[in-house]
Amino acid sequence: MPTILDKPAGKRGKMAKSDAHDLLERFYKHEAFVLLFTKNAFGTIYQ
Repeated sequence: MPTILDKPAGKRGKMAKSDAHDLLERFYKHEAFVLLFTKNAFGTIYQ
């Protein structure tokens, strides 16, 4: 993922991020819950 650049001087608000970058940040933030979900979701199907 490309890094998010600092906002230029004189600009207000947050810099725009792509949907993929935002999703990846959410996976990093909630990693334990994502892994638990995938283990439970796919563990019951293939048993």
